[in-house]
Amino acid sequence: MKTTDLFEGRSPQGREARDSKAWYISKVRVAERITWSATSSRSEFGRVASYWTIEKAFACLLFLLLGVQPVAAGFVLGPGQVSTGASDGAFDLIAVDLTKSIILGSGTYDASIFNYGFADFGFLTNGTVAPLLLTGSGTTYRPVAIGNSISYTGPTAFMSRSFGGSSTFTLSTSTEVFAGLYWKATDNSGQELRMPLGYTSGGNAFVVYGGGLGPGAKPPELGTVINGSAEGFFDRRYNFSVEVNAVPEPSGLTVGLLGLSGLIQRYRFRRIAKY
Repeated sequence: MKTTDLFEGRSPQGREARDSKAWYISKVRVAERITWSATSSRSEFGRVASYWTIEKAFACLLFLLLGVQPVAAGFVLGPGQVSTGASDGAFDLIAVDLTKSIILGSGTYDASIFNYGFADFGFLTNGTVAPLLLTGSGTTYRPVAIGNSISYTGPTAFMSRSFGGSSTFTLSTSTEVFAGLYWKATDNSGQELRMPLGYTSGGNAFVVYGGGLGPGAKPPELGTVINGSAEGFFDRRYNFSVEVNAVPEPSGLTVGLLGLSGLIQRYRFRRIAKY
């Protein structure tokens, strides 16, 4: 005899069939949700991975662009190594070499190396020597770079040292730049003094000096006209030179890619935060 489920209005056999079908449908739906979730996850993972890939590609491109920035060739100002036979004694002294200057275009530059050689010229050779770079003409010269002072402790070979000090300067227009030096002597009970960096003839230098004519050149200051007790032009080529390098500026393409890379990184973090 067929019995009836009072609550469902169906036979127990029908209810079992219905329950079996419902169980099967639920399993199918669960499988569908799992499949959709996995597909969605893979899709999101792919999008995030693509952001990482794009960003890395831009990073590599920027690295290459920055790495291939042209390295500006160095400029050498000043006579260089010469065979010295004499030295100045009218301390303190600023000498501006007019033999080998250079015209530099607008831009930023760095004085990197001071090449020099010290010698003992008898009497009392002493004091410190600092390299300079100056602009100007005639008898008016202003330092644009002032290097570290080097103390004389004895004769040396012609050698190189870091310029140091205030080495970076910027030119707004094409400008003639001169190499120079500042000798600060150590007065010692009236003995006759000699600068440790000598010279030879056959050149041209503007010299601010002192000695018996007064205290000599005032310490150089950036942007201030050099001056002192006496000044004049002399037949000299001093035993030194200064090396200068242009400071490369980033190209427009590099700047643009840097900005684009920043936007991509910002968008990537926003996407990651969303998911």
